[in-house]
Amino acid sequence: MRAREWAEGTPHPAPHGAIVLADEQTAGRGRLGRAWVSSPGQNLLFTLILRPRPETVARGMLPLATALAIADTINQFLGMPSAEIKWPNDVLIGGRKCAGVLMEAISDKAVLIGIGLNVNEAAFPEALQNRSTSLLLESGQRMDRRALFSGLTTRLQEWIYQSDEHVLASYQARVSGIGDPIALSYGQKTIRGMMSGIHSDGGLILKTDKGENVYYAGDVTLLKPKEN
Repeated sequence: MRAREWAEGTPHPAPHGAIVLADEQTAGRGRLGRAWVSSPGQNLLFTLILRPRPETVARGMLPLATALAIADTINQFLGMPSAEIKWPNDVLIGGRKCAGVLMEAISDKAVLIGIGLNVNEAAFPEALQNRSTSLLLESGQRMDRRALFSGLTTRLQEWIYQSDEHVLASYQARVSGIGDPIALSYGQKTIRGMMSGIHSDGGLILKTDKGENVYYAGDVTLLKPKEN
């Protein structure tokens, strides 16, 4: 059963915190309509079903809290603070993507958080080799996926029940690009400016010569500062 079907199911829809775990995907999806490539039996692929409530972070904070949980888990298992967060919720190691998140609201009462973490992926298609990595490629050792799953779900529970203010402050301290020139691409448009920070609802604050605006979707590319 698909996570969406279970979340919407009647008469017994999935409860808050339910997880649909997959060992492989035949049509994995990432952000912005991209495909997510994963070999069978090698990685962590799951969807968390949440029914937001007063004690959980606001919906706009969920992608940020999820990215923090993934980064914490990677750092724990690699034994060093190597994970980088790229707005809104990509997690990279050495500039290459190791994990991604796809969040979908299916109603006012349910949110799906799809997570893909490259664990024991040994090779990627040529087009992705310079942009993707895995814990195996970074550490040289195969990882226990069950232990990773347990650690990640524990971290998710910790971050999702933090205050919005704590999540936002922690995220702003760890996300790449604040104070730096970036290019934000969405649709057929690309806007260049300085990443000023993260809005209280999770949006990216971009400062251009026309002022500051908040954006809620797009792909960030860090730019090299112009030489004087």
